[in-house]
Amino acid sequence: LVSLGSVGGDLFKAVFLAREQPTRKTEAVATIFVDRFIGLYGMLILATIVFANLDLAIFGVKATNLAAIRVFTFAATAVVTACFAALLLPYFLRGPIIDWFCNIPKIGSTIRRLVDAALVYRRERSVLLACVLLTVGVHCLNVTVFYLCSEALLEKAPPLVKQFAIVPIGLLSSAIPLPAGALGAFEATMNYLYGTISDIQPPPAGQGLLVTLAWRLLSVILALVGVVYYLRGRKQMDEAYHAAELEEEGLPDP
Repeated sequence: LVSLGSVGGDLFKAVFLAREQPTRKTEAVATIFVDRFIGLYGMLILATIVFANLDLAIFGVKATNLAAIRVFTFAATAVVTACFAALLLPYFLRGPIIDWFCNIPKIGSTIRRLVDAALVYRRERSVLLACVLLTVGVHCLNVTVFYLCSEALLEKAPPLVKQFAIVPIGLLSSAIPLPAGALGAFEATMNYLYGTISDIQPPPAGQGLLVTLAWRLLSVILALVGVVYYLRGRKQMDEAYHAAELEEEGLPDP
């Protein structure tokens, strides 16, 4: 959750899994991308369901801004759903074009293993569906946490239905693979979005930032559970982190 250097969480996880699965490094790293993809898809699904059943008139003068965000959300969900559906098609990732990519010198074998990993996911459709449903559930809980934080900290907290409209969109910015969970980009996005749903006009400055920092603090407190696992396997963790730093700098792992 909180990177101690410039190495992002995804890179650290990828290196750690690759070292844990030395004979299946490509497949292990592929799980990181699948995790990120399903997380994004779950947020888009939740935002789409909310926007499809929401009367933007309740946002007053900010309805025009939310209308543009709604169009973007619908379009992004359609594109990602199409990609997801293509992956599940029987003849996707098969044929002469894929074979040509898999025969490219030096990188062809890696592409082949990625294709094989994707085919494994395609065979486990029930697992993918369960992951998407769990992800949507987790995002619903995240929205609830934002709502409770705003109730505790703001003079007039936005109602829960409005939070369901904007928090998933804000969380998309935190899904950007940057160190420390897109620290800064996420806060700025949420501060702007909270300004669009505020029932006080003009909206108080920094209310979204305050709520988001509270959410960050709760996340860090919960993540401290991981300290126990870190201390139990510190040598292994330190080696993986060092390898991740070398990977980022383009240096070979000794």
